Amino acid sequence: MKGKLRPTKLDCAYAAGFFDGEGCVCAARLYGGKGIGLIVTVSQNTISSLEWLKDRWGGNILEAKRIPRSVFRWQCPQPRIEDFLVGMLPYLKVKGEQARLGIKFRSLIDTTRCGRSLPPDNQKLREEIMEKMKRLNRGIRYAAS
Repeated sequence: MKGKLRPTKLDCAYAAGFFDGEGCVCAARLYGGKGIGLIVTVSQNTISSLEWLKDRWGGNILEAKRIPRSVFRWQCPQPRIEDFLVGMLPYLKVKGEQARLGIKFRSLIDTTRCGRSLPPDNQKLREEIMEKMKRLNRGIRYAAS
């Protein structure tokens, strides 16, 4: 689902600050381990800021009921991930490398393949990106390749 509003540069800057603190970019195995997908989320214990993101980039907001309070999570829709990451990139202070890896990951998607396997080179690159992203998300730096 597309957002109702077109994000401005100021929106992207605000989203970047919010994302640096509460967001996550991760590549994970999907479909029984056969594929690797990119997931971009922002979590918060109040829903209003997440509705603001949804109004601009679309997506879904899910609620995880926890004690003592619920946590809400906005998930960026697959077709908008690249727009979201590219728009925020100049303003990110903490998660810029994760965003760059996410953009690179998305560039390896071939929409003409319609469910067929990725070429082995693309699959290998996606697996390498997934491992780098896992390390970054755990706070471990790596030597850039």
